[in-house]
Amino acid sequence: MNLSLSAEQSRVQGLARELARDAFAARAEHYDQLAEVPLQNLADLRHHGLLGLVIGRDVGGAGGGIQGDDPLAYLLALEQIAQVCLATSHCLQVHCHAAHYIDQTATLAQRQRILGDVIDNGALMTTLGSEPGRTARGARHQTTARAREGGWQLDGVKNYATLASASRYLLVLADGVFGAAVNPTSPEGERFVAQQRVAFAVPVSAPGVSFVEGSWDPLGMRAAVSPTVKLDAVKVGWADTIGACNEHFSGQWSVKADLGFAAQYVGAAEGILQAAISAITRRGTADDTHVQRHVGRLRFAIDGARGLLYRAAWLWTQADKAEAAQASLGAKHQAIDVAQQLLDGVVQIAGPSHFGAASALARKYRDLRFLTMREHLDRTAAQVGKALLQGPATAAGLALEASEHGA
Repeated sequence: MNLSLSAEQSRVQGLARELARDAFAARAEHYDQLAEVPLQNLADLRHHGLLGLVIGRDVGGAGGGIQGDDPLAYLLALEQIAQVCLATSHCLQVHCHAAHYIDQTATLAQRQRILGDVIDNGALMTTLGSEPGRTARGARHQTTARAREGGWQLDGVKNYATLASASRYLLVLADGVFGAAVNPTSPEGERFVAQQRVAFAVPVSAPGVSFVEGSWDPLGMRAAVSPTVKLDAVKVGWADTIGACNEHFSGQWSVKADLGFAAQYVGAAEGILQAAISAITRRGTADDTHVQRHVGRLRFAIDGARGLLYRAAWLWTQADKAEAAQASLGAKHQAIDVAQQLLDGVVQIAGPSHFGAASALARKYRDLRFLTMREHLDRTAAQVGKALLQGPATAAGLALEASEHGA
């Protein structure tokens, strides 16, 4: 494993750092207070080519992403942006995850049409997977795709749909439903199985797609607007059916998203630590040995989590994908653990006077606290431990199970 960044990785990292510090930092409070999608930030990302980081070169992208030529470059961008504005980083992450899924599983015609819209026009997209009560159901969805002439009808409710209101395409995950006598087959010969997951690229303008007013008013991540979305008899044709039946599940795409979250947690923790160090200097407690010990421990913890993140990204370029999946879960687990260490300790060493409601440190604290609320560290660790104890044959499936339950 080469720990040095390539020229392209260094370019992406530097560009993201420059955008975050020179532009996004000054806008963060505005977007947070109004709970608005950071559209100007996303426009800047488009202008500098960062919306296409995980899209194949043959359709105009940079060719990165977990299954691309360079899994690390887009993670470096997320990490740098998260140091300044976690909401903007999260918007980029959900866009990239949906775009990369389409890039890796769709037909060439679909990729040219949908991803070409991203490259040429800055179209945004997000994945609609989360549902009210889904954690208790595990991997099952209540949103259904019923076979009909020429395609499907989607019905259901999705929540935590980050970026949906600003997107042009919604990557909707639904469970196929049809009678025993019906066995839908696409024009390309793709056969679908009842109760298995199907993915669809649904235009946000499609009849039957609506947003629940007032469904987003959270404690943190306010600019990562994530409304509840209703799908009422939404008609979807074969041309917008993406990938094979159950591919999102069998392809471990929830696990592949874990490194995007890990990069955000590491970056946000770094941003809070740097803000805390500045606060400590202003407070005049930099010579306090208690403060010094906590800052040093947090420095080591963040560096360790970053190392696991970079190693997991590298493993996706190697042959053993089961090892890469488990390493991705581990990197995310460690990043969350570090984030929680930092959140628990930073107030004590920086002092409550630096946490006024409108301060940048308070916003960063609230955002990281809110985003990590969705995580289930014990469940992930237990599932991976079970895989290790039962042997390598079960490792990939159990790692996938851990991620699906945490989604």
